[in-house]
This record gives sequence, structure tokens and C-alpha cells, in this order.
Amino acid sequence: MKKLLFLLMMLGAITVPRLGFFDLFVFASFLLFCLICITNKNIKNNHLLFVIIICFLLLLFTSMISFIFEWDYFGIIRIFRVYVSLMLVLLIAVNYDDYEKIFYRMFFWLLLVNTSLLYVEYLGGSVGKEIVTYMNSIFYEGRVVDFRARGLYAGYSAAGVLSGLGSIFLLGFIQNKKISLYPGYFLYFLLLVSTFFTGRTGMFIALLGFSYYCFVSIRYLNLKFFFWVTFFCSITFILVIKSGALDNENMSITVLRTFEFWFNLQQSGSISTESTNQLYNTFNLPDSPRAFLIGTGKEPWSESNFSVSESSDSGFVQTIQLYGIFGLFLYYFPMLFCLFLLFKSKFYSLSFFFILCLSLVISDVKGHYIYTSFVLVCVFFPLFSHLKINKSSM
Repeated sequence: MKKLLFLLMMLGAITVPRLGFFDLFVFASFLLFCLICITNKNIKNNHLLFVIIICFLLLLFTSMISFIFEWDYFGIIRIFRVYVSLMLVLLIAVNYDDYEKIFYRMFFWLLLVNTSLLYVEYLGGSVGKEIVTYMNSIFYEGRVVDFRARGLYAGYSAAGVLSGLGSIFLLGFIQNKKISLYPGYFLYFLLLVSTFFTGRTGMFIALLGFSYYCFVSIRYLNLKFFFWVTFFCSITFILVIKSGALDNENMSITVLRTFEFWFNLQQSGSISTESTNQLYNTFNLPDSPRAFLIGTGKEPWSESNFSVSESSDSGFVQTIQLYGIFGLFLYYFPMLFCLFLLFKSKFYSLSFFFILCLSLVISDVKGHYIYTSFVLVCVFFPLFSHLKINKSSM
């Protein structure tokens, strides 16, 4: 039963986060924690739990003040969603002793499924596009374009960013020998290539990892294997183009959109793009001192709360609009503290840890990704499984 609930939790974290309004990740995590409480006599905790609870109570207090002024409860709902997820993942990671091998196995296969669907959608012609689009429409609503792929992710940007972050985490797991070298690198290259037809931010994150891969961790690479993977990918790409499965017009639009910054640099000397300009123009801080300090608690992307020019996709800006500068620190402090523990655990090398943190910052500048269920499980479970192994070996 535990393994089934763990599978559902991982399914909700990596493959299908929401079924309409139903949050599969939170639901499965809650049931799994309840089962652990029933079967374990002594429930262990961690000092990080105390940090999470303190930040939760302080942030809830300031949000209640905002609610009195604005009568908007969106900020309070998000607090409960984020901090309940944090506490559940933490308690499961600390108390579920059998998850380490299962976690890495499920991470690999579920990520492979989602990545494969991206390729089916983009390279599978009209049939592949229609099948994956229909599957996505069961869970989400949104526009559909032919020159990008989103698989089962909530949107094209989410597909790109989470594929990019997935490639970073996967690279770290491979280096720590948690995932086998050959299948791990094969999936890594699939993720890297997929970011070119999902989203530019994800591509940038993936290229950060690839730069690390080339300049720092080349000693881990089997050159013969690298040659055969490159050869296989090249032949597959040529066959796809020759077969006509890939629409030339869509491919041209993908190239123009993905490398818009390069074409702009050649034409005008500017590396900006339409989306980066829009993102920069929406870096608006609240006007009133009260809203600047404790936020408004209003839904950041709602046109009834903010004008088009004021609403922002940036996670940092959204957090300031919701909880103010004071709340910004409280909101991110649990993740900062967890990353500090990850740094102290020496699970990752110093250079890779820097790449990981930079990738998480970039993802939250683009959108609200640091507290996604995907990131939570990829940070918490490796950390606490590593701590358990070190503790048992002492």
C-alpha cells in the first residue's frame, strides 16, 4: 500500500500534478503520511519542520492583516498549499525508510514518460499532436500552438522549465550513482533537446547543466557512449525530417522563436526577446507602503486585481505582490534552509550545487517554480536519504 501511494505521489509530482482542481500530489502525500503514522510507533521529525511551522505562522499572520484590508483570500490559500506540501514531503522523507531506490527508479521512468510525450507531440505529426493535446486537455485548459510541445505539463513554459530542471537534477543523480550511467545520460540528452521546442528558459537552464557537464564533469563521461548517443540522435533526427513527420513550417517557426535572441542580436544588436521584454516590463512593486511591506494577498494574474501591465509571471514579483518584502523572506526561507542542509550534506559537489541554485533562481524569475511538487521531491528525498545513509554508516 505504501508503494502504491508513493507511486501516486511521484505521479502527481512529475507527470500529472493536477486533475482539474484535484491536487493528486497533496492527496497522495497526505494519505501516505497517514499510513506512516498508523504503521510507525515513533514518528520522527527534523529541525527543518520547526523552521517551516514558524515561517508558516508568521506569514499567515501578515496575510490575515492583508485580508482585513483587501478581503482577498488567495494569498492565504497559497500559503496553506505550499506549506502543507513542504511539511508532508519533509515528514515522509524523514519517516519512510524504504523509498530511496523506489524514488530514483520512479523519477527516471516517470520523467522518461513525460519527455517521450513531448517528442510524440512535436514529432508525431497531426496524429501525435492530437493524442497528446487531448490527454493534456483532460487536466488543463489553455491555448495550443503547433510549433511547441507541452506534453502533460500545465503549459509550454512549464514544460520547458521543468524539463530543464529535470535535466539538472538527473545529472546530479547520475554523478551520485543513484541512476545508471547509460540510461541516465540517454534521458539527459532527450531532456536537453526537448527544451529547444518547449521553452527558452528551460533551454537556458539545461544549457547551464550542459556547460557544467562539458567543463567540470567530463571525467564521468564514457566517450564511446557519448559518440553512439550522438550518432543515434543525429540519425533519428535525419530520419524524422526525411519521413516528413516534422512540418517544415512549424520547424521554421520553432527555430525563429527559440533563437529569437540571436536573430535580434544580428539585426539590432540586442539580445532581448518579446517574452523577456514582457517579463521585465512587469517587474512592478506595490505602490503603497503597506502593500510593499506585507502585500495585498490578491491573485497576481487576475485582471480584476491588476492591470495587464501590473500582473507578472515572475515568481519573485508575485510573492512580493502577495506577501510584501517581509513575506518574501518568510516565504522562501524554508527552501533556503533546506538548500543549506543540502550543501552541508555534501550530496552534490560545490560547483554542481551552485549550478542547481542558479537554475532554481532562474526558474522562479520566470515563473513560480521553486515550490512546485517536482522541485520539492527532487530536493527533499535525495537530501534525507543521503543523511540517513551517512547516519547509519557512522
